[in-house]
Formats: sequence, structure tokens, C-alpha cells
Amino acid sequence: MAVGVDYSLFYLRREREERALGRSGLITLIFQDGRLQHLLGYTSFGGIIAWVPLFMFVFLFGISMDYHVFILSRIRELWSRGSSAHDAVVGGIASSAGVVTSAALIMVAVFSIFATLPLVDLKILGVGTAAAVLIDATVVRGILVPAALALLGERAWRGRRAEPSLRA
Repeated sequence: MAVGVDYSLFYLRREREERALGRSGLITLIFQDGRLQHLLGYTSFGGIIAWVPLFMFVFLFGISMDYHVFILSRIRELWSRGSSAHDAVVGGIASSAGVVTSAALIMVAVFSIFATLPLVDLKILGVGTAAAVLIDATVVRGILVPAALALLGERAWRGRRAEPSLRA
């Protein structure tokens, strides 16, 4: 019984440590587990290089906040001008979707070029960041944010609308 408990605790600790080092996700599937080795031209060594997740977080945080502020400022602007919460979300997404999609596609193209470089570090950074930008721009900014704002309705916006005389 004690051996089973000890092994279980060891296994859980090991799993937690591996997960913290990138055990789950796309870059783990491709680089740590060695999938796509021949296509991307690398040899897997069974791990993720330690600095890559940190750099990915920094890049992705900046890019996603840029998209987020761009979309939400347009929605807030429409709401402040008197549109209903639903109409503001629809109008804000409609007017900003092209710019955000174009910017995301450019960033995906730029980061995908990293996959052609000879260093495994840069391949991991490029593939992981390109995939994350694509997911962020489509799933998060295109589906989840508008859905959450639509569900919240007027409760999503604190503060008052602009006075009618101040509306443009």
C-alpha cells in the first residue's frame, strides 16, 4: 500500500514538472514527442528548450493585447455612441475583423518562417507562436470575446454613455 502511494505521489510530481516544462500542447506534440521531425528537419531530444515558453508568452501577450484593445475599443466606441450592446458587438467585430485577421495572418507568416531556420530553438518558437496567434485571432478574438460580450449584454460595460450632445 505504501509503495503504491509513494509511486502515485512521485508520478503526480513528475507529471506536474513535465507539464510546467511544456508537456502538453502543440509544441510538445511536434517537438518533444518528435512528430514532424522529417518535415521540419530537426532531431527531437525529448524536451522543450527552457527559454522558449517564456519568449512565446511575451510575444503572445503583446500581440493578443493589441488585438484585444483594438476590438474592444471599437465595440466600446459604438456602445458609447448609443448602440445597443448587441449592435455594438456586431458592429465592432464587423469593422475590426478585417484588420485583426490581416495582422494575424502577417504574424503567422512571419513566425512560420522561423520553422525553416536550422536552430531547433527558433523552430519551436516559430511554430508555437504562429499556431498560438492563429488560435488567438480566430477562436479567442473571433468567437469567445464576442460571445462573452453578447451574453453579458449591457452588464459588460461599466460607466455611463456619452451625453447626447457630446455624441459625434
